[in-house]
Amino acid sequence: MLATLMYLQKGIPFILNGEEIGMKNLEIPKIDKFEAPEAKGFYEKALALGYSKEHILRELNATSKDASRGVMQWDDTIFAGFSTNPPWSGVNQEADYHVAAQEADEKSILNYYRKLLNYKQTPLFTKGSFKLIETNDQLYCYERILGKKTALVCCNFTDQPVFFEDERFTEENFTVLLTNDFNSLEGKLGKLGPYGAAVLVFGTDEENEPHEENRISVF
Repeated sequence: MLATLMYLQKGIPFILNGEEIGMKNLEIPKIDKFEAPEAKGFYEKALALGYSKEHILRELNATSKDASRGVMQWDDTIFAGFSTNPPWSGVNQEADYHVAAQEADEKSILNYYRKLLNYKQTPLFTKGSFKLIETNDQLYCYERILGKKTALVCCNFTDQPVFFEDERFTEENFTVLLTNDFNSLEGKLGKLGPYGAAVLVFGTDEENEPHEENRISVF
């Protein structure tokens, strides 16, 4: 959802190593395993203020750049297929969050990112104007507009279903460009599942009118 929200807006995408497979931060168990000098300084100051070692390590694991420096997880072999020796920056080995597991899964995070970034390179999302839509605090919606085409991007920031209404759902043809799980549409009302994201495109290029089967009413 966050990738959809960020990368289809204007601007150049910057993707942190491992983000495209949902890789988690490292969990660094001891202060001497942190490489960043500021981590050790923070640890000493926090100890002096009376915080427990466990509390300080939780804070450092949540905020230190070291926690985001785990090597890319290519497969489930030793050191996640990154090398044959222990990487200095550490490595998580997660059963589902590595490239080899996601390559073959059409609905994986990796393959969703590939689709997303392919669309990002199309004229609608490189040259189209940007319009932020007024919503409630649960939703973030915007449009990208180029000529006769308009992309509607809607994202749900909550862990509960959220509904939104748009007259165009029943009045205009559209295609569903991207959607994650548990989203649906009934009449003028769209429903985004928990952390749902959907990208709908209204209108077409004149030289590339869609066939009737591309008119999708459920996503």
